[in-house]
Amino acid sequence: FRFHDSYTESVDAFRKQESDAIGPLSANDNNTQNNTFSSVYTFHLPEFTGIFFNQIAHSALSDNTVRNALYRAIDRQRLVENVLHGSAQIAVSPLPHGTRISNNEDDTYNPNDAATTLNTRGFARVELEDYITAISKEKLKKFVDDYKKEHSASPPEEETQPQETKLRAEVRAQIDPTQPFVRKKSGNYLKIDITTPDTKDTVAVAEFIAESWRAIGVLVHITKVQSEELQSLIATHHFEALLTGVVQSAGDDPYPLWYNASSDSSPALARFQDASFDALLTTIHETDNEDIRAQKLEAFETYIMQKKPAIILFNPTFDYAVSKKIKGVEGGEI
Repeated sequence: FRFHDSYTESVDAFRKQESDAIGPLSANDNNTQNNTFSSVYTFHLPEFTGIFFNQIAHSALSDNTVRNALYRAIDRQRLVENVLHGSAQIAVSPLPHGTRISNNEDDTYNPNDAATTLNTRGFARVELEDYITAISKEKLKKFVDDYKKEHSASPPEEETQPQETKLRAEVRAQIDPTQPFVRKKSGNYLKIDITTPDTKDTVAVAEFIAESWRAIGVLVHITKVQSEELQSLIATHHFEALLTGVVQSAGDDPYPLWYNASSDSSPALARFQDASFDALLTTIHETDNEDIRAQKLEAFETYIMQKKPAIILFNPTFDYAVSKKIKGVEGGEI
């Protein structure tokens, strides 16, 4: 083994054939991947990255049609190619890569259909200027009310007009430049906060998701947290949409990650209540009958695909360059 201070030094040593292998390779490192003395092997990591919804904390996310609209708004092929630079494979199942039982995959990317779905569910389109005006008026009313409490009189016009201008500017600054319009239903705007680990890759994925949802009128905010804070937020379920990676169980037992998802003490990432789903998980967890287990795993997978308590995005992969002098290397599952 040789240890180098940087990826660049490792690549340089490999190109000089001072080492027999290097990995994981950068997706943009074409020189290392394209040469005559080595072969590149792709390995699939036993994990997936997904967006887990807290339906208990966010009323709009408790609507299955809304969750499906959010799913259809995401171009996962472009996510893998442009954001992850090919270092992943599109996934729809939380079961380990290569062990999918069902053929019910649904890779449909259709933002127009997603927008239409939100329309039919009563999330009406609101133009940005109208939204800015409405929010500014709410803030201005608070300013006036606070002024009255302090001074026992209404603020003079020479104070309210500059304040209104200032508030409009503040509201406008809080809106992402890519936001084309917003949506409102029953007096509430459709807003989602994405909580994600503060790492380069996951933040890039979160920004891609946010851009995709904004395109259909969802107001999106990204909360970036360190690993210690993330664990606390997960334990207390203080999130609306959690973007994170999950190491998959080698035994194909989804029980630990999904069971009793409505309980405050549950380690489940997605938050929702469904007794029949818990019963399904219990059967998978306890049965010794492989035929029953296979049948129930397929039912579990179908439930996740159709109900979408979480959006399963991708399975990460990594490439490993190995000298052709080394024999017997095969890519695949880790």
